[in-house]
Amino acid sequence: GLMQINRTTGVLAEGILLGAPLLEKFIPLDEGLININSPVEALVLALVGTLSTSAFVFPVLKDQAWEEEGSGQAAMSILLLQDLLVVPLFVLLPFVVGTVNTDYDAIGFLAAKTT
Repeated sequence: GLMQINRTTGVLAEGILLGAPLLEKFIPLDEGLININSPVEALVLALVGTLSTSAFVFPVLKDQAWEEEGSGQAAMSILLLQDLLVVPLFVLLPFVVGTVNTDYDAIGFLAAKTT
């Protein structure tokens, strides 16, 4: 549950931060768009990656014919909920990394609109 999300996010964020110098040698990234050397941005990217596992799990559920079983339906429900949680993260990302002025009314409105 929540502990798994925390651990996975931590591991991915650490991997992003440690792998950033190597990644930047092969893929030039625009720092105005994303700065993977920033711990805050690495954490948000890791959280988005953690919550976006349905792209990998849905095909496995279908291939193994687990989608009709109770455990498969529970897994699909959790994965869909996690996918819905990614949208507010993308909306809040500019506010978290500080690229725009912080307008808390706008943050609340956008967060409510995306959920």
